[in-house]
Amino acid sequence: MVRQIINTASGILLFSLFVISVLPGCYYDVEQNLVVHDTTYVYDTTGGGGGCDTTNVSYSLEVAPVFVQQCNVCHSSAAQLGSVVLDNYNDVVIWVENGQLLAAINHDTGFSPMPKDGPQLDACTLAKINAWVHQGAPNN
Repeated sequence: MVRQIINTASGILLFSLFVISVLPGCYYDVEQNLVVHDTTYVYDTTGGGGGCDTTNVSYSLEVAPVFVQQCNVCHSSAAQLGSVVLDNYNDVVIWVENGQLLAAINHDTGFSPMPKDGPQLDACTLAKINAWVHQGAPNN
């Protein structure tokens, strides 16, 4: 019966469309190429081949420099846009604890996506900040 369907021109076309639609969804996830994004794993798009280490993320070495470079032009003690200050650990923790930091940088629905009017942070940076928060946001 299947051969009869495949032997017809429309059967060949349908079979080909089925194969073409299924094959692109098949790929092999290599554990080293997956990074933590919020609470799920996503494929590392940084080109680092899994070079995004999210174990024991350091606030002072990895998180704070992102805020200095990406956030503090608007969210420093001097600027305080939106009454948000991210230039010191104690102020950052306020936004971590109320959930707004991750919601904003992850571009969650219902929150103002940050950086404002700019591209979302790269996957590795997001993974590191998310991991730091999920590790308890230590002042390290």
